[in-house]
Amino acid sequence: MKRKFKWSVLMLIAIFNINFTSCSGDKNDEPDIPTSAGATANPASVFTNGVPKQVGNMQISTNEDGLVSKITQGSTVVTFSYPKRTKTRSGEEEYDVIFTIDNGYDVWKSYVILNSSGYAAYMKDVWDDDDDINEYWIDYNSDTQLNKITVKNDSGKSELNCTYSNGNLTKLKYTYNLPGYGTVDGALLSFDYGTKVIANKGGIIMFDWYGIDEDDSLAYAYYAGILGKTSKSLPVKMISTLEDEDDSVDIYEWSINANGLPTSVTINWTDGEDGTTGTDTMKFDW
Repeated sequence: MKRKFKWSVLMLIAIFNINFTSCSGDKNDEPDIPTSAGATANPASVFTNGVPKQVGNMQISTNEDGLVSKITQGSTVVTFSYPKRTKTRSGEEEYDVIFTIDNGYDVWKSYVILNSSGYAAYMKDVWDDDDDINEYWIDYNSDTQLNKITVKNDSGKSELNCTYSNGNLTKLKYTYNLPGYGTVDGALLSFDYGTKVIANKGGIIMFDWYGIDEDDSLAYAYYAGILGKTSKSLPVKMISTLEDEDDSVDIYEWSINANGLPTSVTINWTDGEDGTTGTDTMKFDW
């Protein structure tokens, strides 16, 4: 699929090459790093009809406890461990979930602290070969749906906020804290569910809905069942609005099996930046 979402959470920060220290010398506005609530991951709370075996080019494996143990995506291999559940003594016991991402040329680990519902309250990406760190503070609404993500790295800070109506994501807004500019608005994503609503029985998300790259640690966290719940229905259209560009539009055509689970989606997209159009297809297996 053509990557239209150049304003994704970390990408816009990198484009501006921001120095976060110069942006804010006061750490009082940063969220605290939470302590573990003692909960365990429970993918069945997100994927009530079972964790999907395939999402696009992502293959998902679970262990005997129903926890996601491995995700493969082309040459990328993601392996998961649950230190508190297995009582592994590794010096990393303060984290509830740790997963390692190896894409063949780069390796990094994501360390996760869960809230009382078993969803990520805090994540930290750490690369082996340098000092780069991405930190994520994650909040949920009363329905335990992903509601807000605050992202910080050495280059800057950004935030996305979700709005839901009747259990469905209707709007998502990005804001960025840029030195010399203050708070800058990013893209606004709007969602339409059509007149014949399709229940999201599989708990499926398209990564673009949250501005997540498909090889982002947030994507792997979601399909490990530790990033909360998503919309109760499947959208048929997403409109992305960015200043000084025409709207980008994605139209979704879902194929649903007899159990009400999606087997594929066709995406007809129009890029508002240059007017190009295209069609992509993703398949799902249960």
